[in-house]
Amino acid sequence: MLRVHVDWAGESGSPYVSTHYFEAEANIDQSSADSVAGVVHDFWADVAAVMSNQLTGTVRTEVDLVNPEDGRVAAVYSVAKPPIVGALNGYQLSHNVQGLIQWRTNSFVGARRVKGRTFVPGVCQQHSGPNGDPTQPYIDALANAANTHRIVVQNLPLVVWSRPIPPPTPPATKPLPRSGSMAPVTGAAAWHKFAALRTRRD
Repeated sequence: MLRVHVDWAGESGSPYVSTHYFEAEANIDQSSADSVAGVVHDFWADVAAVMSNQLTGTVRTEVDLVNPEDGRVAAVYSVAKPPIVGALNGYQLSHNVQGLIQWRTNSFVGARRVKGRTFVPGVCQQHSGPNGDPTQPYIDALANAANTHRIVVQNLPLVVWSRPIPPPTPPATKPLPRSGSMAPVTGAAAWHKFAALRTRRD
């Protein structure tokens, strides 16, 4: 599994980190890392059209090859992508107000459907409707970017990672230990409400 980070800086509340995972089981090399880093960069470049210009995103220069079962890094590839800058200079809402992309899968872990989320910072006033909800053009922009770029690299599909649960210390019955797993993304949608990101890990 390949992991790509994007670091965001420039507004109150930053830095933020956006993380994306891609299935990678065989024949992984530098070109694979370049490909997924390019997908992530282009996805955020599209989303940046509805983001404040106070924010700048940088695709981290290292793409990690991660064992999905235990989360250990097996290799690191160097990449270089240009910065991503928001396009809007209007009044920005509180940094606690963010857009939300929901990634859908057809996989289940622990009897629950695996879902992923990507928070989108830099929301401007012009994309907040009369009731304080995202405007339809904003929702459409996020959804279009997500569904366009999730299928670009056919042999390296975007996935949601269910993290491993280590054995408890001291031993207990819950939560049960489990290995991590990947769930291919089958669709994406933008939430019709704004979200509040409470941690910096996306």
